[in-house]
Amino acid sequence: MHRTIAISLFATIIALPGAAYSQDVKSILDSVRDKQLERWDGVTSYVVTQSIVGTSTQTYYQRTEVEDKAGNAHTVFLPVSAEQVSTKPNETRRMTPEAWEAYAQGAEMTGDGLSRETEDGLQKAGLPRNLLSATGGSKPWVSADPRTMMGSMATFARAAADAERQGGVDHAGDAQNTASQMAEFAEKAQLVGTELVDGRKAYHVQASDINHVQNVDGQEFVMQTANLWIDTEHHVPLRTRMEGVIRSADESRPFSIEQTRSDYRDVPNSNMYESYRQQMHISGMMDAAQQAQMQEAQKQIAEFERELARMPPDQRAMMESMMGSRLEMMRNMVSGGGYRSEVVIQEIRVNP
Repeated sequence: MHRTIAISLFATIIALPGAAYSQDVKSILDSVRDKQLERWDGVTSYVVTQSIVGTSTQTYYQRTEVEDKAGNAHTVFLPVSAEQVSTKPNETRRMTPEAWEAYAQGAEMTGDGLSRETEDGLQKAGLPRNLLSATGGSKPWVSADPRTMMGSMATFARAAADAERQGGVDHAGDAQNTASQMAEFAEKAQLVGTELVDGRKAYHVQASDINHVQNVDGQEFVMQTANLWIDTEHHVPLRTRMEGVIRSADESRPFSIEQTRSDYRDVPNSNMYESYRQQMHISGMMDAAQQAQMQEAQKQIAEFERELARMPPDQRAMMESMMGSRLEMMRNMVSGGGYRSEVVIQEIRVNP
């Protein structure tokens, strides 16, 4: 769900035409757009191999053109399956419902295998097997359990299979809607100034009073403010931060989504210049019931920490290595620090 709300804010902004915002901001965003289009020259598709919460995945992207509601054209790269990748721009092969179902089954098998491996390690250490699933419950955006996270991918794939049976998945339509929303953002954007982000000088661009509303799982997400930090030399995004409120029948609470991009490198066999390390921090997503679950999970984590401290050094090192970044994620969530994740790009292959 958080990926839906935070969907590639910059990926759309770089494709925006000139709009009625201040000349300084217009020049900055125009440069971001123009430089990205230059770097995409000759690229029809690419595949990213990445590690997320200790799990390696591959994502394919296909070049296409979409129009926003005003009729302005935008070049974007949409995620597709390996079977859908085409060597021709704007041509995407469709996946059959059967292929989507097979993808869903594969995601579930992967998640189940990773979870059982971790749970076996917990059991060997004398800890409850359900410690992993205790964090986040069935919510993939707050869970450290691979079974839950991969299950959300399976749910998406089965929804795509149903959509194909009914006439197809409208990824281009989603991109068009996002482009139109970002055009509205650009009209309200103002240049705050220049700041340092991880030692790199950056333009700070901000848009307030956006009030973009999205309904998810019976809750209303209202994005109110968006902040962007753009590298002054290479004109690439270094940080994005969105803030707003979540409203439901029972409560209203603030939320924020922040993403940082670092370790920029030249991509082999292309002019692309991409971030190889991305970190995301989401806070405010959990409702009262989920916060109560976190309190119970906090007791289990505390017991886990005590058990770790009593283990011989080699056994403790083995457990921490096996749990990897999931352990740190669980510690952070139960302490009230929100959801944190890191994506490490291992390889980007152009025109596979």
